[in-house]
Amino acid sequence: MPEGPEVETIRRGLARVALDRRITACRSDSSRVFHGAAATEALAQVLVGASIHSLGRHGKFLLADLARDGEVSGAVLILHMGMSGQLRSSALSGTSAAADKHAHLVLCFEDGSDVSFIDPRMFGRVELGVRPGPGELPASLAHLGPDAIGAPDPLARLGERARRSSVAIKTLLLDQTLVAGIGNMYADEMLHRARLLPRRPASTLGAPEMARLGSACREVLAEAVELGGSSLADRTYRDISGELGSFQTKHRVYGREGEPCLECGEPVRREVFGGRSSHYCPRCQS
Repeated sequence: MPEGPEVETIRRGLARVALDRRITACRSDSSRVFHGAAATEALAQVLVGASIHSLGRHGKFLLADLARDGEVSGAVLILHMGMSGQLRSSALSGTSAAADKHAHLVLCFEDGSDVSFIDPRMFGRVELGVRPGPGELPASLAHLGPDAIGAPDPLARLGERARRSSVAIKTLLLDQTLVAGIGNMYADEMLHRARLLPRRPASTLGAPEMARLGSACREVLAEAVELGGSSLADRTYRDISGELGSFQTKHRVYGREGEPCLECGEPVRREVFGGRSSHYCPRCQS
């Protein structure tokens, strides 16, 4: 599943080809990726003739703010990649993906290019929202915690909860209402850098350990964005031009069960709890 760094990479790519360009046509199907007003004819009514004024991201959600006749409308196109979602630009890849059988939404621009939302497994999400005010999140996203990449102190809300919670620290990292944009893969990488076991009860972390985790969070996500995100063995995640990310080559524990820890040489272990696999080093993490 694309996490914050992958969606940020997609956002940057989309900004290159879609900002301030008028949408001349919109094609969508009736699949389950569409929610609310986006599941009706309102989608084309809102999008056709509008331009993308700005592109934002909060956690794993991509937000395209719309304008019409040069005036910001307050309407927002919200996209979530789900488990297998991709955006593909004909302007960057050189080939249109509009005919792909898994292309559920296609936006055509005045310069003749198009952008397709492709999602074979259909766990992604397309919806329309409205910003209550400048910089505020649409109502459907208001429950999300601080953005893991952009917030000055992304773990502030998580730290407050951790002091009074006995659940595993990894469970809190994956709670999108506490911090948005961290998934299973990057949580494992952060916890290894912070030298903390995924199962460690959150309330047992002292201030120095929380500080280490905050530093690890910023470092891991910044490096992942710089390298275009992580493309795993299934190659599901690609950027908007169809290229693979490369941060997977820097993973210290995720997906490396049985391989030596890059810090101490101890074999990396995998443990399942909370319905998810966790990768960690039994020597480096405590």
